[in-house]
Amino acid sequence: LLDWCEENAFNEPSANSELTEEYSQLENGAHIRAETLYRRKKGEEWCDMDLDGAMHGRLHPIDEDRQNRVYNLVYTLIRCGKLSEAIKLLDHVGLLALIPSFKFREMARDASLTPLSCDHRLFRLANSRLSFKQTVEKIIHRGLSMSQIERCIWSAVGGLLEPGLSLSQRTDDRLWCYLNTAIENRLDIAIMKHHPDLCDEDSLQQKTSDLMVTSIFDEIATQERSPFYSSYRFLITNDAESHVTFMRQWLETHLHERHNVHFLRYITHLVIVYMSTNQPFAEEDAYWILERYIDVLVSQKMYTIIPYYASKLPSEAAERLTIGFMYEIEDEKMRIDVLASCHEVGVDTTTLCKKVFSYAVDVCQIGEQRTESDAKLISAWNWLKYPGKEAVIDALFAANLILRKFFAVEKVKEAKLVFDQMEENLSETIEKLWSIEYRDASMPKELSDAIAENRAYQAYIEASDDFNNWFKQLKMTQPETPKSPTKEVWSRMNIHQRAAFEVEQAKVRELQQRHRATCDSLRSTAIDSLESLSLWPNGWLKFAPLDETLRNNADLRKKMEELREIRQSYVSAILGMLITIYDQSQDSSGAIRLAMLLADEKNEIAEALSRDQLCSFVRRLSVAHGGINQ
Repeated sequence: LLDWCEENAFNEPSANSELTEEYSQLENGAHIRAETLYRRKKGEEWCDMDLDGAMHGRLHPIDEDRQNRVYNLVYTLIRCGKLSEAIKLLDHVGLLALIPSFKFREMARDASLTPLSCDHRLFRLANSRLSFKQTVEKIIHRGLSMSQIERCIWSAVGGLLEPGLSLSQRTDDRLWCYLNTAIENRLDIAIMKHHPDLCDEDSLQQKTSDLMVTSIFDEIATQERSPFYSSYRFLITNDAESHVTFMRQWLETHLHERHNVHFLRYITHLVIVYMSTNQPFAEEDAYWILERYIDVLVSQKMYTIIPYYASKLPSEAAERLTIGFMYEIEDEKMRIDVLASCHEVGVDTTTLCKKVFSYAVDVCQIGEQRTESDAKLISAWNWLKYPGKEAVIDALFAANLILRKFFAVEKVKEAKLVFDQMEENLSETIEKLWSIEYRDASMPKELSDAIAENRAYQAYIEASDDFNNWFKQLKMTQPETPKSPTKEVWSRMNIHQRAAFEVEQAKVRELQQRHRATCDSLRSTAIDSLESLSLWPNGWLKFAPLDETLRNNADLRKKMEELREIRQSYVSAILGMLITIYDQSQDSSGAIRLAMLLADEKNEIAEALSRDQLCSFVRRLSVAHGGINQ
């Protein structure tokens, strides 16, 4: 922990910049106490002969400032664990008195120089270690002329807590002071056990019970509210269970504070480490933390990394969260990238895509009014395209489900958007795939009915578009023929004016002919499309009754009832569009042909209509026919 604390301090950008700047600004060591030496030569009592010693007298203020700058840098180096660099710096500037003490500290931390065997030649070095520490304590207490930074240096070298602790403002520095002293105490205890003559039993007992990891962090917690330090404590004590529980409790009261996103990310990865190393912890708390982090990733649209974290959750929770955020993704490239990430963590992406669509069906309520749910449901259908042929049949059934919902509330424009999503004709793709994969097997009735249903919707949409194109053309204003001038006006017109008038008349006639030709062409196309729906094999959107084995299936019964209602409504619309065309174009043969279609039982058109609808169409045909006769 001490090494980690020192490494963090050294790698801190601000500390590095300060070190570099101080190094570059340091003056030559010969000038560190130049002013004091000058005053002493003049006979003024500024300091004793031990200019560099711990017990020196007063220094000139200018020299004291220079010396403290050096000592500040030396203390920073010690704080960063760079004792060798501190020795080099002192040697460079000429402040040599501290160097032996630093050298001895290096020796005192060297295990090879404090052997346990009493027969070893260095066994008695422990006596020197004790003497050194006692000397440091005396220097700190008696060196009245020393600056505070000098006292801090001596306390750090001697493994003493004060005054370094009291003068430390930052929590990291206070933690280092505790740790430095704790390490020295641990070493003292170990050495004293083999050198009972160095201290009495009370001193040993005092050191033994002082500055344990838990007590250090208890002291830190009195002034520091950052959760990181509490987390470090659990890490050091290897208490994973308490650690995870603490992190959840802390987050529950601070989750909505923006800066705590970094802490959430940190503890999430700690949870993953605990999981991968099989540490004991409260799973409920760990999963709660992971879910909160996934919520943050979703809010920041970092979708591609979510599957990794979701894979650490129980399968049910992972599926719920994954489906929830995938449903919100609209960008196609992002969808593909997310599916790739899911595949990397072992998720069955085909099944996942199906579940995303099922989720969309559950949450998107389709009503008569246009809402965002319409577009979301259509968008969710696209998830079924990505698995390819593995989900093409599911894509067909899903498309039919959406189309039924839209047709049921007369949202033909939205239904058309479903077909716009299809890069290829689904029905043809499935038929081709079936002929390749199942060459000798007949297609199941459920699948063949789904293909027929899909084609019925597509045919209606195309016929409706043809009708709308004709009607739009019909309502367009025709170019008016220029009014012919009177004989008197014509006689006064010169040859150029007469020629210009005749050219204009010719242009208008051409535009009128073009308009009529376009209208006739569109009318013919619309009639063909609508009549093909009227003559649809076995009836448009009409299917055989359910077998006895399927009648107990509530979903199938509901589906057949929906199809019956859609058929009744849209067969009526088809007939209405045909009557409108025949009426507007005064097509008597077409009106008669439609009447014959209604009367012919084998076409099963009349049976799709209610009595009121049938009566209404008969009256409209009668009116249209009467208008034609007139």
